[in-house]
Amino acid sequence: MVNMGKFRSLMRKPKIKRAIHQLYCHQTYRKQDILRKVHGERNKVPSFPSRYSSIILTGHAFKRWNERVGPKVGFAELERMLNHLLFIPERITRNSPKRGMIDSDILFVYELVGNEIHIVTFLGRASEQPGLRNLRSFRELKFEYNERLKLELPEAALIRQKLPCIPVEYIHFEGRTTSYFLERYKVQIGNESSSLIYVKEVKNSRLIDIIEIDPDNPYSKLLNRSIMHVLYIMGYASFVQLHLEYHKPEEVKNVAEKYEERMRERALRFLQEV
Repeated sequence: MVNMGKFRSLMRKPKIKRAIHQLYCHQTYRKQDILRKVHGERNKVPSFPSRYSSIILTGHAFKRWNERVGPKVGFAELERMLNHLLFIPERITRNSPKRGMIDSDILFVYELVGNEIHIVTFLGRASEQPGLRNLRSFRELKFEYNERLKLELPEAALIRQKLPCIPVEYIHFEGRTTSYFLERYKVQIGNESSSLIYVKEVKNSRLIDIIEIDPDNPYSKLLNRSIMHVLYIMGYASFVQLHLEYHKPEEVKNVAEKYEERMRERALRFLQEV
């Protein structure tokens, strides 16, 4: 077990801006689906302001999801998923005073009521209906689909859709000059369920790097000190210890010796005082 006091000088405590641990999110995903989301183009459309703290799903919107978006899900599961996504930047965006999008693909119509976002209806997926990307108003939408578009998807198309990937944990933290956005996902590899962690490094609003971390493999590329500290507080103490011992064996040895020396001196002082 890593002793935080022993290795503190080899890590750096960042400023935690937001941390979400979704205890009841048990969905596992295929790695390729996670990679598609993580490495997708960054959404430049603003998210909803933080004062909007919850999403209310109407019965009509639920019906339209199962007809136009897919895959088919239950009401409670869909509403819970939407509220999870609301707190993760760039996942649910406010594209106009009446329209929003999920993952730059799923278009919906909403109303703002107090600090709630009421989703009135789902229009569909732009990936299935490219014309949805070019609509300038809801009135124009009504004209478009009455004349040319059929927004309902065939049953086979609904079945092949994937729900948005939701991380089990999301942590936004900041170092001295860089912002970090960490997401931990449950991933299905063969018959086994494991975890994968992705960290986006952003500097001056530009994406610098996306780092994949396999908690079962501490021997990958050296991580910076802020990321190691966050992994430690997430419970990956053994990973951090092995990672440091692999990449910085001499530094680990030196700080361990200094720590043990301080502990011996403290013990001697205590015995003298007794």
